[in-house]
Amino acid sequence: MFRKLLKKGVAFLLIFMLIFLCIQEVMRYKFNERLEDRYQDYMNEKENSVDVVFLGSSSTYSGIVPTVMWKDSGITAYNLSIVTGASFIDYYQLRFLLQVQTQKPKLVVFDFTRIGTNAKASSSAKQENSHRKIIEAMPFWKLRYEMIFQLKKDNPGQNLFTYLFPLLRYHSRWNDVSKEDFQPSEHDAYSKGGIFRNVISEKPADCHPELFEADIKPKEVVDYSYGYYKKIVDLCKENGIEVAVASYPKENSENWISIFKALQNFCDENEISYYNLSTPENWAALGIDGATDFFDSGHLNARGAVKTSRAFAKQLQADYHLPDHRDDPEYSSWDDAWNMFYANNTDVLAEFGY
Repeated sequence: MFRKLLKKGVAFLLIFMLIFLCIQEVMRYKFNERLEDRYQDYMNEKENSVDVVFLGSSSTYSGIVPTVMWKDSGITAYNLSIVTGASFIDYYQLRFLLQVQTQKPKLVVFDFTRIGTNAKASSSAKQENSHRKIIEAMPFWKLRYEMIFQLKKDNPGQNLFTYLFPLLRYHSRWNDVSKEDFQPSEHDAYSKGGIFRNVISEKPADCHPELFEADIKPKEVVDYSYGYYKKIVDLCKENGIEVAVASYPKENSENWISIFKALQNFCDENEISYYNLSTPENWAALGIDGATDFFDSGHLNARGAVKTSRAFAKQLQADYHLPDHRDDPEYSSWDDAWNMFYANNTDVLAEFGY
């Protein structure tokens, strides 16, 4: 009798868990970055074929197009950035890269934009979303649980159980559920993680060169963000991975100038390279046009991303001796990816002679 009851109890729990997980997957918010798919695409690449990974916030996500880098320089790169990044997220995305046994990039490029910001999950709903999207997309369960408990330690105000069981957070989405929630997501694996926004801002962006001559002090760093960024640099060095920091073209402001100066100080202290692509000199060298190359004041659109990606690829290739794989038949899938990328974005790419 006891065994029968035990079997029925176990069967009930298994069925309940299966139904719970299915409902949770349907109800879970589907973030636009499709990070789960991008992680899977990265892991599916040919063993040890990805040389560069870009991690960071939306300025990296919109500004770096790996397929353009491939076409121009033969660099194999992936963009795994997300909107509203944070130091905690950067650190655990690096941990993800180290967990993927089939890949070991030669170089990881971050933007470290939160060096002067206490960007914890509890600081705003936007920050909470950014932390949730990285946790929910993590394919390695052990690392996912480590992230959850570390986040709770860093952010005592967060509800631990809503990260362990996202349905508890998203249960109110009943009215928003659509047929897309029941279907596998559609994504363009050929983009190698990047985004290509063919939208032009109605308001032109200004470089504001005069700000670079002004007496603006470096942004005061925040221990929370600085600590994670320092751990990132140390972890890269321990694992034989080069690390660099980059800031991408945007409409400059006093706040951004102060962040640029803080980043330069951080990179000098840690003996890593810093590429500020938003200086007046680099706006000119890249050919950035404030009237055509942005989809808002802080983010490049498709045209700006092409200009930045192809020039930055050549710079990184020279500085880090990154190989040109274009004539290697083992990398023919990257040519296939470019062909699909071009077919879907011919209107923009043809402007650049591709």
